[in-house]
Amino acid sequence: MATTKTIAELTQEIDDCDSQFDTLFQDIEHNNCTSQLERKLIKDFNRQEFQKALMKGTDDGHLCLQRYQKLVAAFAAVKTGQMTAQDAQDYINKLSDSRAMHAIFHNVLKLCDMAFWVLTAMACYVTGFGIGIPLLILKPILGIFLIIGTAMVAYQSASNFANCIYEFDSVFTVEEEQEREEDVLSKLSLFATQKTQDSGTRPAAHEVNDLTVMANT
Repeated sequence: MATTKTIAELTQEIDDCDSQFDTLFQDIEHNNCTSQLERKLIKDFNRQEFQKALMKGTDDGHLCLQRYQKLVAAFAAVKTGQMTAQDAQDYINKLSDSRAMHAIFHNVLKLCDMAFWVLTAMACYVTGFGIGIPLLILKPILGIFLIIGTAMVAYQSASNFANCIYEFDSVFTVEEEQEREEDVLSKLSLFATQKTQDSGTRPAAHEVNDLTVMANT
């Protein structure tokens, strides 16, 4: 379903999500349950994903934001005992798989872009030298314009080809993010276990349905 939220509203929501994520560790920071650097990397990764998705449209940005919100909610549920660590782990696995598939699909499209720009540059080269140079003899002015025009298009095509190289998404980055999220999950789960032992109560272990739905891509 298309979202009616503006970019400013979505940006405010991801700011709030970052704050909620930090709040989870306010009462356990002294136990060194998680490092500030690890949390920062998780927030930075999700914000970058959000910004890239937002460039495609507010609907894509909203879907990316929802995945981040569900992740933070899953962390909170594990900490309070409303979700088991295994249920949260399943969601992280599905989220990581979704991110990896998106990265692969994005890279395939980039390869198509690169092939297009290579073919365009080659066509301009053939046209410029195969037609432009002989045309200089028959119609010099037209030949000059043809050579200059094809050279400019070929240069732009080569530039676009080079830009595509830096626009590939790394699957290894997704794997590193999954490892960070699993590490945070294990520490929150340990904190919940210790808190339960201290209080002498057993936390609930039911599954929160909306937190275990596979992220939309």
